[in-house]
Amino acid sequence: MDGEGKNGDKDVEQTASIDIEVVGKAQEKSLKKLSRLASSVWDLFEKTKDGREAKCRICKTIYKTSGNTSNLADHLKRFHPTHSQYKATQPTVKKFFNHDEYDSNSVRKASLDMALMGMIAKDIQPFSIVEDEGFRKFVKLLDPRYTLPSRTTLQDVKMKNMYIPSVKNYSRSVCDYNGLLD
Repeated sequence: MDGEGKNGDKDVEQTASIDIEVVGKAQEKSLKKLSRLASSVWDLFEKTKDGREAKCRICKTIYKTSGNTSNLADHLKRFHPTHSQYKATQPTVKKFFNHDEYDSNSVRKASLDMALMGMIAKDIQPFSIVEDEGFRKFVKLLDPRYTLPSRTTLQDVKMKNMYIPSVKNYSRSVCDYNGLLD
């Protein structure tokens, strides 16, 4: 009897294992169906009886689903952009002309910064000119990618970078001149 019990237990375990597997597969199929219907597209479409097509609730147009919602989403994007999250995205003119700023280490930015410092020094302009709204707009119109350095950056960094080489050149010139006098 003990032998029969063990075999019987094995049969029960095997049957239970098969049942769990069947239930698991059924749940998996159920979840797949649920996820298919979970697409927000289905808020504006209803499936036809055969399940191969869907009818738009807005314009009553019928589309094939082919197992996915791509056609339906495309329809919403093109014909009903205000009714869904699927808004048409068409590039604007601004996007074509919208360039990123110059990299802080770029040659172009460095040359513009030096030209700005040259203008400030030559025309005896205050460093605060870079904070003036009219000047900022003018520069942005000239080169939209150029970002003006702050007043403090001009004073503390750019001026020193410009001043040190100038002093060295002046010192060399004075030394050379003094050498001529000897």
